[in-house]
Amino acid sequence: MTITMSGICPLCGKVSFVDVDERAWNAYEAGALIQDAFPEMDPMTREILISGMCEPCQMTFFEEDDEDCDGECDVCFDFDCPANASYFAPQEEE
Repeated sequence: MTITMSGICPLCGKVSFVDVDERAWNAYEAGALIQDAFPEMDPMTREILISGMCEPCQMTFFEEDDEDCDGECDVCFDFDCPANASYFAPQEEE
């Protein structure tokens, strides 16, 4: 059975709707990782289910702009960003 979920974008207020399999949704609600519950779903659609953020706002929010990067942002997911150097670096064993 398919159910329709909705999310309100925290940035622009747009309401987005996503049709999901009810069993997969129940698995997600019970604690399954979203990528495990919905492996066929693209990451942008999964983000709507997680945060409500609509696709246009995701494209703006997660946009990579290396030319303007100063390494001081709190939301950068760019592997090459200087701010993420310690986050992505191999961890030394103690």
